[in-house]
Amino acid sequence: MHLKPKLFAYLLLVVVLVAVLVVGLNRIPPEDPTQEEASSKAADSSPRIRSAHPKSPPNSDKVATNQPEGSFDSLTSNDDPLPLDILVSEKLPPDLHPHNLGTWLGAFEPPPSQWEKLRTSQSEVISFNLRTPDGVDHEVAFGRFTKIGTSKGIYSGAIKGSPFSEAMISFVGDAIVGSMRLPGQGIGWEVRNQGSGVQKFEKVDLAKLPACAACRHE
Repeated sequence: MHLKPKLFAYLLLVVVLVAVLVVGLNRIPPEDPTQEEASSKAADSSPRIRSAHPKSPPNSDKVATNQPEGSFDSLTSNDDPLPLDILVSEKLPPDLHPHNLGTWLGAFEPPPSQWEKLRTSQSEVISFNLRTPDGVDHEVAFGRFTKIGTSKGIYSGAIKGSPFSEAMISFVGDAIVGSMRLPGQGIGWEVRNQGSGVQKFEKVDLAKLPACAACRHE
């Protein structure tokens, strides 16, 4: 079988090219694993830049305190306590509530609607010497006053010598409601409006108050 000269030349050229490729591939050296390992070590040993602003430990700027929030000591004022009386008009007979330690009718003197005018300094705190109807004296400091319009307001504060105590008086004109809580002594006071500027002052046993069956049926 005779091939044409031109076809034979093409076949010869293909064979030569294949031979050149095979020889070239065999001459490529394999990768040196030691080189790769050395470059990895060099990267690990390179100096690391530290942040110029290191993070401070969390809560490092907070100072621990054992002072209860809203306690009497946090409501100190430069003013001397003002006199605050409860003018008792009548002591009511005992009722069916087991937590009731006594109930009296009376009125604050001066009334809460006039307390704002009694401040003698720019202090936001106003404190009173208050004798409750059972004859016990308390120093009460009100550190917050929320004024609502011209004749409404809410006073909130605490009682000296009674940790975690609370005092709140709310008024609309001469109508007054409020409460005092003295957890350390286990007692509280409830103030309810009776109309015509008269309030009912009830002394309560805090331990018996949640379980009062008579209250649940009112």
